[in-house]
Amino acid sequence: MIDPALEFIDVVKTFGAGSTEVRALGGVSLRVAAGEFVALMGPSGCGKSTLLHLAGGLEEPSAGRVRVGGHEVGDLDLTARAALRCAAAPLRRIPTAQSAGLVDCARKRDVAAGVGRSWLEVRSLGGA
Repeated sequence: MIDPALEFIDVVKTFGAGSTEVRALGGVSLRVAAGEFVALMGPSGCGKSTLLHLAGGLEEPSAGRVRVGGHEVGDLDLTARAALRCAAAPLRRIPTAQSAGLVDCARKRDVAAGVGRSWLEVRSLGGA
């Protein structure tokens, strides 16, 4: 069986403690296959951003597991998490105007993706 591109297994995320504890995610399980498109929709405060922060390794779950490309995000150090985000993030083509002094995001992203893949290969995480 092929590993999903993204997998959440019984993920719980809480903020605060005691009487101020807020449960942002409560037991979320989700599998996203490579090439699959997913839309996160819901009212303000329902956990959409928290889910994305966990998927990107910016935060750790209070309970449960988050896997990206078959790799347990919680097992990666901060540098490896950054490399994983860089290699796994979709390319966003943003129109830019060099004459206006704006950065060409597409070119910077292409360079960053190469660095991320190289780091993953060095770490034996299998960059593409």
